[in-house]
Amino acid sequence: MSTQKKAGRKDRERKILFSLVEHFLRTGKPVGSQSLQEEALADMSSATIRNYFVSLEHDGYLKQQHLSGGRVPQPKAFAEYAKLCFEELAHEKPSEQSPLPLKDSITSNDVVTFLQLAADTLSAQAGAPVAVTSPRFDHDVITELKFVFLDIQRALAVITTEFGLVHTAVLYSALPLSHTILRKADRFARSRLFRESLEPDLFEGAELEHVRKLYQEAMASYFVSYSSVSQEDLWRTGFSHLLTRPEFEEAHSLSAPLSLFENVAALRAFSRDAIRSGGLRFWIGEELSPYAVGEPNCAVVSIPYSVGGHPVGALTIIGSMRVFYLDLFRLMRDAAAQLSSILSSCLVHHRMSYRMPESHALLVQEPHKLALDLYSPSEKNPITLKHTP
Repeated sequence: MSTQKKAGRKDRERKILFSLVEHFLRTGKPVGSQSLQEEALADMSSATIRNYFVSLEHDGYLKQQHLSGGRVPQPKAFAEYAKLCFEELAHEKPSEQSPLPLKDSITSNDVVTFLQLAADTLSAQAGAPVAVTSPRFDHDVITELKFVFLDIQRALAVITTEFGLVHTAVLYSALPLSHTILRKADRFARSRLFRESLEPDLFEGAELEHVRKLYQEAMASYFVSYSSVSQEDLWRTGFSHLLTRPEFEEAHSLSAPLSLFENVAALRAFSRDAIRSGGLRFWIGEELSPYAVGEPNCAVVSIPYSVGGHPVGALTIIGSMRVFYLDLFRLMRDAAAQLSSILSSCLVHHRMSYRMPESHALLVQEPHKLALDLYSPSEKNPITLKHTP
């Protein structure tokens, strides 16, 4: 067979394959040669299409569930179709409209909440779970420290910050704990954080030293976590959207996407891969085998967003293989551009800095210092920790 004939056959094969995938995406039903010929391939006979079906099935792109039934695309077919959509996306101009209904500007205190809201909004529009990775934003302050009784020797410290972050730590105590002593520890923490006076008769005996130690352990745990940026911050949302998809109606079919959604190492790996590539990345079917439990019957798409032109995090979607890839790619491209614009404006306007796991600090302004305030911004003399890159 000549090179020209081989190329012609390959083109016809791809045309049939992509037409079948698009038909399946719309209907969710096996595709027969007759219906495909009538809908999209009028220049070919049903017999010719069936011959190509046999070849595509042999190569692992299609599967015939019943002898008299139509064909169903396999992960390999979805991957080829996604590549076609990716190539088409590369030749399109980005949309000038904002895809997510989010505020155009945010305050410094809203940065983390904004990212969480963006993840939830993107999840609703895509109808799929979303994970967002981000750098560590500086100039956050602690707003509350609470102690929760677990048992006589353990307490849970819960620290919340102005940016909406929550840090928890299990503390062990050599002395017996009680609900009463922990309420006193709450009061002590508030006095230290906000310079409030303590009631003179609040503590009895050695209680003051006891609660002081609990407070110091909680704060030390927080500052170690805050200062040591060993990995990106991560938010996940929207797994319930998969429950509405017919391909995930059976409990066992959810095992692969659920294992990916719960695998924070994998989600961070997808994010880093997208950041390194500088653009949209996708994994379909068997490409997810190293990360998923069971048969990887799903797809993952990730795209980076940036601050001041520097990629700092990524949006990652876990979904069905049966998805209109070009529409999803457009949504993610435009959402990443929207996040990049809003975050860049916010960090420059408020002179905020951020840190990536592989570095100490990347500063939008004043790169010579990085400050973390221990007390509320309203304090006249807050205790400040400074880090020099």
